[in-house]
Amino acid sequence: MGRFNEVINICNQTLKLTSKGINEENINTADIYHLLAMAYFKLNDFASFFLYTEKSLNLKLKLLNHYHIDIAKSYNSLAIYYASFSKYRKALFFFKKSLKIKERIFPKNHPEVARILNNIAIVYAKQEKFNEALRFFKRAHSIKKKYFGEGHVKLKHSYENVGNVYYELHMFDTSIKYFKKALNISHKVYGAIHVENSILLKKIADIYIFKKDLKQALFFAGKSLSIFHKIKKEKPISQLSLTYTTFAKILLFQGKIHISLKLFTKTFNILKNNHIKKQIEHASPLFYIIRIFSYLGNLLNFT
Repeated sequence: MGRFNEVINICNQTLKLTSKGINEENINTADIYHLLAMAYFKLNDFASFFLYTEKSLNLKLKLLNHYHIDIAKSYNSLAIYYASFSKYRKALFFFKKSLKIKERIFPKNHPEVARILNNIAIVYAKQEKFNEALRFFKRAHSIKKKYFGEGHVKLKHSYENVGNVYYELHMFDTSIKYFKKALNISHKVYGAIHVENSILLKKIADIYIFKKDLKQALFFAGKSLSIFHKIKKEKPISQLSLTYTTFAKILLFQGKIHISLKLFTKTFNILKNNHIKKQIEHASPLFYIIRIFSYLGNLLNFT
């Protein structure tokens, strides 16, 4: 946080010096406004971020060609701002303005174009417009594949994005296919024992649970947990707890209710003891614990 405050101080001092000059309206001033905006964004001061992003954009629109890359960056910043506050229509408006400029400046298969396409897809996914999201993710993926080649780590993320959308569309077999492609790249890039592999294996296990293929679900969940236990550096506790939750679900669907309850309880205690307060992570094990107690209560005729 300290270095961002330092950036803000330096920028403000520079602006004071600039204000004593003959012409404040120059591109350097616009760049300083942009730096201030980025620093405020990192400090979660979104009101100041928005103020300086607009000041930077307005000055650039006066001084630069309207298809300049710096204007595209300002549109992108505004889109990120609106997306952060779930104002998705405005976010899409500015992402698409940025895309229009970047498609004019860069070759059609440039990663800068793919990056904006990816951002647009994310916003559509947030709106649960999954078919639109899929269309833009696939366009981004096609560019990345041509530019970086099949084995690049950026393709891993791209396959994951497409896999997630197919999952939301309940096209589970296609989703698994894309997650497995991401897993193959992850193995090549990170090696066999890496948290990214474990996360992907856990995702595949979850899909097999939805398909009610508990044998495959158990196989992939087991591989995920095995990798976690082999990781020697500090383990991401929240992700480990999610893998335990997947295991507990499989046991529950297999009718092993008491073992499942123990594992859900263990998962919740891991989160609690490590002070992980994200409600969504707490809610999953708690939800199943309550359901199991409710089920057991009905069996015992509790009222």
